[in-house]
Amino acid sequence: MDKTKNKSFYNVFFIISTILTILLGIALHFAYDFTNHSFITGLFSPINESTWEHLKLVFTPMIIFYITYILIFSIKDKKTINILGNYVFKGIIISMVLITIIHKLYTIIFKEHSSIFNIILYIISMLISFYYIYLNFKRVNLYDNNKIKNQKGILKIFVLFIFFIIFTIYPPKTNLFKDPITNTYGIFMVQ
Repeated sequence: MDKTKNKSFYNVFFIISTILTILLGIALHFAYDFTNHSFITGLFSPINESTWEHLKLVFTPMIIFYITYILIFSIKDKKTINILGNYVFKGIIISMVLITIIHKLYTIIFKEHSSIFNIILYIISMLISFYYIYLNFKRVNLYDNNKIKNQKGILKIFVLFIFFIIFTIYPPKTNLFKDPITNTYGIFMVQ
């Protein structure tokens, strides 16, 4: 049985993956403190309360989902892996943009930070991203991949990961990277 052609398996996989990915993102919020401020953990999970650091809650679980998808559906074709990676990259960007813009608007309008609002915003943005990925992965599975342009998905994901590393260590001194609680930036807590 080809799992990618089995519609019910595919749908159940996406539903379970969406739920687990969202839960993993929520759990990652606490990983840096739980690992006693491990530098390595800080590269994959938020090190402070800045908006930028919280975007790792989107990136890391989505990458784990992407790798899991490739393994479960036994995808070996490099072009297909890159095409799927491109859709994951776009899904990550969708969530990151939604979270950044809506969070900024919320704090401008209400002049406060709300954990409940942030969690709801995270969940909604992830659901929107997963729906986008679901529709496009389905398209890749149903159609001849030779008709879909290879858009270097793995390279885009890698570059985004490099940005997370750089901006965790050397963040620009803008509000996107500033911890609103400690008024510091980055893993070394520079003021």
